[in-house]
Amino acid sequence: TDAESLVEAAPTLLWVSLDGPEPINNAQRGAGVYQRVMRGIAAVHRVKTARGSVFPRLGINCTVTPLNYSAIEEFFLGCLDMTMLSAVSIELQSYMTAGRARQYADTLNLEFGVSSTPYADAYVRDPSVFAGIDVEDLTHQLKRVSEACAMNGVRFYSQPRTLEVSNIRNYFTANWDAMSDRRSRCGVPWIAAEISARGDVTPCHTFYDLTI
Repeated sequence: TDAESLVEAAPTLLWVSLDGPEPINNAQRGAGVYQRVMRGIAAVHRVKTARGSVFPRLGINCTVTPLNYSAIEEFFLGCLDMTMLSAVSIELQSYMTAGRARQYADTLNLEFGVSSTPYADAYVRDPSVFAGIDVEDLTHQLKRVSEACAMNGVRFYSQPRTLEVSNIRNYFTANWDAMSDRRSRCGVPWIAAEISARGDVTPCHTFYDLTI
């Protein structure tokens, strides 16, 4: 089975993307996805236990959006079995403003001769789409999940790392320069390379417009 193959190959960490309880996840990722993913997680855990294997460790990645932000705590603390997990990563939805997208496209054209940026263009959002998110409630939920992970020996990652109301509000309003943990540069090109679904090797794991 696929689960047996994964355990035999023994990657260090297998990240699985889920975005909330079943109705919310399937609204974002497609009908039937939630149950298939949950069966897969259980199957890998079952095979690992039967073989006494440590790898692959399992991690859940969740993207916070206007659709699921109110169910983050419910999902992690009510729907998942933490004993199966080694890591949790919760990331605020990636986006860029139209102005930033134009700057990005101009840079790629000037420095690398790239004439179109369809991957980056797909991330363009007006910050107003996030106006309905209750940032205080979301921050409380994120802290609760972080605390639960600590209690269960599960590594917790978040983007941004600083889980404070003002920091998260600055993110969703595109006030990035005011964020307390804003980075001046991205380290990904120096530590990793990724292969896109088209087979292109790229130094960025978000925007695949520049290939090497």
